Amino acid sequence: MERKLQLSSGLRKISSGKSIMSIMIGENIVDSLYNITLQHHQRRAGPLGFAPGTAPQEYIERNYRNSVISQLQNFIFSFFVNSFLAEELLKLKLVIIGEPKLIDIELEPHRPAIFRFEIYPIPLTITNTWKQISNFRAPSRKNYRDLDHQVEAFLQEEHRRTLEKASDHVSPQDWISFTIAPVNTEHQPFWNDYHELLWLKIGTEETDQDAQRLFLKKKINDVFVTQDRLIQDYCNASGDVPYSFSVHIKHHTPHNIFCFDSFRRQFKIKSTKEMHHKLIEVFSFRHDISQRRETVEAALKLIVKQYPFPVPHELVKMEEERITHTIYQNPDYYVYKAQENFDDRLQALAHKQLKEAALMDAIAYAEHITVQEQDIVGYLNLMKRPRTKEFIYFKLPETRINECESPLPHELIYRNCLREKVLNHIIFTLTHR
Repeated sequence: MERKLQLSSGLRKISSGKSIMSIMIGENIVDSLYNITLQHHQRRAGPLGFAPGTAPQEYIERNYRNSVISQLQNFIFSFFVNSFLAEELLKLKLVIIGEPKLIDIELEPHRPAIFRFEIYPIPLTITNTWKQISNFRAPSRKNYRDLDHQVEAFLQEEHRRTLEKASDHVSPQDWISFTIAPVNTEHQPFWNDYHELLWLKIGTEETDQDAQRLFLKKKINDVFVTQDRLIQDYCNASGDVPYSFSVHIKHHTPHNIFCFDSFRRQFKIKSTKEMHHKLIEVFSFRHDISQRRETVEAALKLIVKQYPFPVPHELVKMEEERITHTIYQNPDYYVYKAQENFDDRLQALAHKQLKEAALMDAIAYAEHITVQEQDIVGYLNLMKRPRTKEFIYFKLPETRINECESPLPHELIYRNCLREKVLNHIIFTLTHR
C-alpha cells in the first residue's frame, strides 16, 4: 500500500493550548486527479468556437482551473485527508478537545497539497487513581416485577428470531462495511491498494434507492465497479466528474438477529442471571432516565472530577452549535428553547460532553485499549433494537443526510466505539472491585 509514501503529517505548537496539524498529500495524487478532472471537463465542455470534446486541454485548464481546484479540494479532503487525520491522531496518541478545525488549504498542480487543521491538545496524564474511587455506587433498579417480565419477553422474542436463519445477503436495515477505491477505465485502482473503509446502514425509504440498488442481495467479498451518486456524494465529487469506484463488501451485520454472544462479550457477562440483570438496566426507568443512563452519568461525573482541565470558550461555543443543530430536528425544540435557563443548560452540556470525550480518549491511551472488528459489531448490535440503543452513550452522528442513509468513515465508527469501550471498562472496574 502506498499510503505512507503519499500521505504524511506534521504538528506545530502555536500557543500553550493550540497546535496546527498539517496533512500533506503527495503531488502524484494531486497531479493524477488534476489530469483526470481536466480530461472530464475537456470531454464535456462545448465552449464557443469548439465542438464538444475538441477544446484543447490548455484552454480547459486556463478557463476551468478554479472549478477543477475546488473539486480536487473537496475530493481529496473527503477521500484522503479526513480519515488520515484521524489515523494520525490515534497513532500519536494525541488527546484533543473537540474536533479538528480546517483553517487552510494549499493545492496546486505539480506540488504536494497541504491541509492545515487547528487542534487543542491537552497534556493530560492519566494515573490509576480513578480505579481507587470508593464512593461509586451504581444506581439500583426499580423493584417492579413487570420489569422482569419485560426482559423475559424480550429474550424470548430475540431467541425466537435466532431460529430464523440470518441471510448471507444484504437486506434492508442491515449494516455493512465496504471499501471504495477510484479506478481507471480498465477498472484498475489509481494508487495500488489504497482505499477507504466505510460503514452504511441500508435504509428502507424510497430516498434510499441508490444504496438499495448497490447493495441489496449482495454478500461479503462481492466486488463491483460503480459510478453511483451515493459514493460520489460521499467523496464530494462533482456531477461533472463521474469517478468510477471499485467497491468491496467486507462485513455484514444482519438486522433481524440480535447477537447475544456479542452482547455477553461486550459486557463480560458470564451467566443467564447476569444477562437478565444487565438488560434490566435499560428497562428500569426513574424520572424518564434509565438505570443504565444513571450509572453512566454517575461514573463519568466522578471521573471528570478526578482529572480537571480547562476547555477553551470557543470550543464550547462550537459544541453548542453542534448540539443546537441536533436538537433542532426534535419537534419539541421550541419548547426547550423557550425555557428560561436554556442557554445556561446548553453551555453546561457542551462543556460536559467535550470533557467526557477527551477523557475517554486519554484513558484509552493510558490503558492501551483498542478496538477490533468484534467491538464494532457489538456496538452496531446494540443499535438494532430501541431498548438496547439505551446502552450506547457515545452515539453516532445522524446517519440520515438529505433524507437518506449515508456512509460513515470507519474512523468515526472506531472513535465512538473506542469511547464506548472505555466507558464500559470504567463501569466494570468500579463495580467489580
